[in-house]
Amino acid sequence: MNDVEGGAFTYWPDGPDEAPQQHARHMANTAMVGDNHGMFHQVGPVGPFDRTARRVTARAELAPAGDDSGDWSVRDRGTTVYRAPLERYRVSVLWKADVYRDEAEQRRKTADALTIPDVLRIFDRDLERRGSRLRLDPERLGDPGLAAEVSAIYPEAVPVGKAPSIFDAA
Repeated sequence: MNDVEGGAFTYWPDGPDEAPQQHARHMANTAMVGDNHGMFHQVGPVGPFDRTARRVTARAELAPAGDDSGDWSVRDRGTTVYRAPLERYRVSVLWKADVYRDEAEQRRKTADALTIPDVLRIFDRDLERRGSRLRLDPERLGDPGLAAEVSAIYPEAVPVGKAPSIFDAA
C-alpha cells in the first residue's frame, strides 16, 4: 500500500537456474500477479533497519488502535508490539484463488481432482521405484520429521541469486 525501506520482491519467472527479476522501490499502490506455488520467489527484509526487528507470532493482529488517533497497532497475544499511523506500515496481501474461464472449465478441471489417498499412492509408487523404504503415512502428514525425510529424497532446487532466508537450515 505504501513505500517503506526494503521489502523487495525477487522472483524467478524463468525457473531457478536463470537470473531472478526484482520488484523494488516505488512499490506503493502496485500489485504482482503470479503462481507462487510454481515460481520461486522471495521477499527481502523490510525496514526500518536502524532498529532491531520486532518479532511476532502467527497470532499477531494488525488493527486500528481504537482511540481516534488514526494509529494502527500490532497486537500479539494481548500485548501491543508496535503502533504507528497506517502509512508507516507495509501491507502485503497474499490472495490465492483457482481461476477458470467459465463454469464448464471449472467442472472439467475439478471433475478428476486428486485426493490425499491418490497423492500418497503416487508418492509411494515413486518412492518404491527410487529404492526408498519410506512410505507416506496419512497420520504423519503434519510431522516435521516426515517433511525432512521427503526433502532428503526430493530436494528443492536452490535458485540462482537466492538471498539467505529464515527458512534455511541453521
